[in-house]
Amino acid sequence: MLREILKVSGAVPLHLLIGIGVALAVTGSWQMAGAIAIIEPVVAAVVLWGYEKLWHQPMSHAHGLRAAAPMAATWDDICGGARC
Repeated sequence: MLREILKVSGAVPLHLLIGIGVALAVTGSWQMAGAIAIIEPVVAAVVLWGYEKLWHQPMSHAHGLRAAAPMAATWDDICGGARC
C-alpha cells in the first residue's frame, strides 16, 4: 500500500512537469503552459469519473436496451415434440 502511495505521489508531479513541457513547447508561454498543466488534470479527472460511472452501469441500462430472456431451447422446442 505504501509503495502505491509513493508511486502516485511521484506520478502526479511527473505528469504536471510533462504537461508544462509539452504546453511550453507548443505555446512558447510559461503562463499558458502552467495554466494548461493545471487545467488538464482537473478536466481529465472529471471525464474519467464519468467514464467509470458509465462502465459500472448494467449494459442494458447503458444502451437503453431491455435485458433479453435467457434462451433455453430443448429438443421438443426444436423438433416440435417429434424425434429429429
